[in-house]
Amino acid sequence: MPLQLPVDIYYLAGKKDCKVYDKHNNFVGTTTGYTAIAHNGGKDGGRACLSTPEGEFWIKSIGVLVPGMGIKLTECITYS
Repeated sequence: MPLQLPVDIYYLAGKKDCKVYDKHNNFVGTTTGYTAIAHNGGKDGGRACLSTPEGEFWIKSIGVLVPGMGIKLTECITYS
């Protein structure tokens, strides 16, 4: 498998029910399929809405898509 460079969560989380893990392999939640991005020249990055049994929340991060696992984040998560 070729090396994947991390990309903004916005580009990874457009599909519903994809599992998301933090950089320490802890389960964070599943994607809802909702994403948002600011149209300011890419200065702010995108957001993805995740779902947990406790409710939904938005995050900002970067990561890679790992086949058979889901999305693995490669930096700290910013919650909004």
